Amino acid sequence: MEKPLVAVPKFPKRVDYESSRVQYIPRRRGVDVIRAEIDAEYERMRAAPQPPPSRAMLDDKEKTRLAELMRFRGKVPAVTPEQVAAQARAAPKKSEQQQLEEMFEQIVGEIEERRAFLRDLEAAGRLKLETVHIVRSEIQQRVADLQRVDALLQQCGAGSAAGTGASPSK
Repeated sequence: MEKPLVAVPKFPKRVDYESSRVQYIPRRRGVDVIRAEIDAEYERMRAAPQPPPSRAMLDDKEKTRLAELMRFRGKVPAVTPEQVAAQARAAPKKSEQQQLEEMFEQIVGEIEERRAFLRDLEAAGRLKLETVHIVRSEIQQRVADLQRVDALLQQCGAGSAAGTGASPSK
């Protein structure tokens, strides 16, 4: 048996690597091309410098504002520490006796709060022995503070012969 003859077309082999279509696709630029572009841009910038500013870039007001921003880390408070100090200096000063009387009243209020707290816990039925000891020790500390403040008030009252006579009582 003979083999049938089949006509197979012959295609030319195109192995022209130097002029391949891939070479015409844009891709990364070479180092020399990039350096040439950078040098050209540098020369262009140097040839046409920016004109000097016609006025100061930052005036004193802007410098002060930026200094405050840097001082307070970007958030300037509504009231600065200098303003608080000025208000404290301008506020009427209380006498030592007035300060001691206010402290006396404050300590009496704290003692009453603790006693009311104990009464409320007892009324609610949630009073524990540990809580009683803690609160009573706090009351004892406040009573000792009260006695010290009262002694200071007595000294102030004896020091000022023209006292008002309205010394707080225990």
